[in-house]
Amino acid sequence: SPGPGHIDEAERALKELGISSNFIVLHTEVPKTGRQRQWPLEYAAALGKLILDTRSAQIVIISSSKAQREAFQLNALLGYKAQVISGAEIMTIYCILKKAKCTVTNNTGFMHLAASACPCVFALLGPTSAIKWGPWGKQHKAIQAKVSCSPCLYLGFEYGCPTNTCM
Repeated sequence: SPGPGHIDEAERALKELGISSNFIVLHTEVPKTGRQRQWPLEYAAALGKLILDTRSAQIVIISSSKAQREAFQLNALLGYKAQVISGAEIMTIYCILKKAKCTVTNNTGFMHLAASACPCVFALLGPTSAIKWGPWGKQHKAIQAKVSCSPCLYLGFEYGCPTNTCM
């Protein structure tokens, strides 16, 4: 569970970035073996632009330090109108997620962390079963394309097609 230091670090990071209490988290990172579960950055950017144009919410892009370049690419696609938090400790991220209005993420461990902290998660499932791998909680929404071949990921490592049409 988060300690006072994690809470303080989360509040400091948000304050330094000028983030109010009205923000939405975008997370596009997936592990190397999960590329078939990654929503294209262009789609995440289109969603981010829609949020910025129609809501009074700010956008925070969260990534590990390994995916920092990708996070900055997404911010560039958003016209540098988002804020990036990269490489923070997991419990600090948890504290940030608790303050977010909602989180949009691919199906990863981050999705489960967000579902345990954030009031609302939109999880992009793609090739994975929403029942088996989706976020727990009625307040969360698993989003999955209605294509005949999906879901094709059952055990967590095998994929059914190279075209990735479900994302």
